[in-house]
Amino acid sequence: KVESIKESIGSNAHNRIITKLSKALKKKLSLNVKEHFRSKVFEIDGKKIHFPIFGNGTKNKKIHAIVGKIVKNPTKQDIDDFITEVESLIKEKQIPPLVCKVLVVEEIDYELEKIAEKKGVSILWTQDL
Repeated sequence: KVESIKESIGSNAHNRIITKLSKALKKKLSLNVKEHFRSKVFEIDGKKIHFPIFGNGTKNKKIHAIVGKIVKNPTKQDIDDFITEVESLIKEKQIPPLVCKVLVVEEIDYELEKIAEKKGVSILWTQDL
């Protein structure tokens, strides 16, 4: 089960992450963030999906949605669920098809990190923000 942000890392850490995330995305993905990140809730088939990281950025002159979650120690199921949620939003045209998927983690198994990145999920470490 994915913990809430305050349960997993605390609100001070969450605020620090959000503040420094733009610079980290620029460094890791060459993505220029266009607006401040905000928390956003979407609804698909009556189910609410919460993304504590939501914004827009540009890369190669194309606009990308930036969606993400902050997870203390994600499992393979957490990663798969996150990808499924994002794909559902794209399918329902609630976000554009160009998406930067981000998981901010405190720790993650090395193999899971590689699996996530192969599936198009960028892993950022809380310690690096």
